[in-house]
Amino acid sequence: MRAAVLSSLADGAGEVFATLVRDVRFRGQPGSEEFLRQLAEVIGARNVYAEAKPVLEFAAKPDPAAPIATWVRALGDGAARSGTTLAALDKLGHLKGVFANAAKTVGDEKAIESARVQAAQLLALTSYAESGPKLVPLLDAPSEPLRLAALGSLVRFSSPEIGGELVKRWKNFPPRVRTEALAALTTRPERAQALLKAVESGDVQAADIPAVTAKALLASKDKVVAALAAKAFPPAPKPADVLKSFQSALDLRGDAARGKAIYSERCVACHRTGKEGFALGPDFVTVKTAGKEKLLASIIDPNAEVAPQFIAFQVDTKDGESYTALIGNETPSDVTLRMANGQELTLPRAKVKGMKSSGQSLMPENLAAGLTAQAMADLLEFIVTADAPK
Repeated sequence: MRAAVLSSLADGAGEVFATLVRDVRFRGQPGSEEFLRQLAEVIGARNVYAEAKPVLEFAAKPDPAAPIATWVRALGDGAARSGTTLAALDKLGHLKGVFANAAKTVGDEKAIESARVQAAQLLALTSYAESGPKLVPLLDAPSEPLRLAALGSLVRFSSPEIGGELVKRWKNFPPRVRTEALAALTTRPERAQALLKAVESGDVQAADIPAVTAKALLASKDKVVAALAAKAFPPAPKPADVLKSFQSALDLRGDAARGKAIYSERCVACHRTGKEGFALGPDFVTVKTAGKEKLLASIIDPNAEVAPQFIAFQVDTKDGESYTALIGNETPSDVTLRMANGQELTLPRAKVKGMKSSGQSLMPENLAAGLTAQAMADLLEFIVTADAPK
């Protein structure tokens, strides 16, 4: 019903926002804040000042109980979808005080965490010159949500310094922050170069880079990135030779418990089983019926047979970012990308420079590197005994 209301507001979305945001009864209902966030994004995408004015005016004279930062960011995200910016939409400068308050709040250690997180997210709509000095120190914050909020805002800037800041802190990042940092480091050539140079120097271990990410870096259109990746990740042997070397695994008795550990290390980013993992590739329940011999061949040479829905695309944006991902959904206005570790990104078509099928799977050919025949037997046993996703 909410989706139907939002899609029907060809005109008057700003007036609806103004009415609902003043309605105490509506504001007290579950889901009201999220609906107003979605409405603000729709308004931003219209790119009409008269429609945006009620949101801008409300933000300028905020209600302490309202998530102003969230709604303003939604307005900015909507504006970006239409190819403009929040600054261009805010013709009269209603939001100067909002951003000034966000800059103050984000650095206030006495402020509540949720307020600082919202403020950090809002600063993504400024520039690195304005907000970088406020956001970079938060990459070392003890609070993981605050770290993630700062990281999420920093990566929206195109400044080349960001890659170095992330690499410098790599060893101190907890797992979830490291995952987000890795995604940020591979979307722009200058950041990818910083990451690969750190691998070359030993500041980042090659083993820290998932195989699927290494494959994307090796296939980069940027010649410097591709050359650095070739040094960091030596080419894998021919699949036929690797498959031959693992044939003995089919005759060994596997241990599913040991295989689960290998799954957690090498497969969990793209395959789901039970309550674990992410459904980027097929879940194990759908492939285990093929038998161990077929599974082994698919692990060693994932590009031999690739179902259309699992073919990777190279997506380049007009502002210099590049993604290797599956196409999750397409509409006339947006493209949703699906990546490892459950990450999804919706890009406005106006921002997309080009999309090209790689004709290959996201799964790398060297996934078995470093495994023994017994370890492969253990992994195969885990897969064929895997539970359905829950």
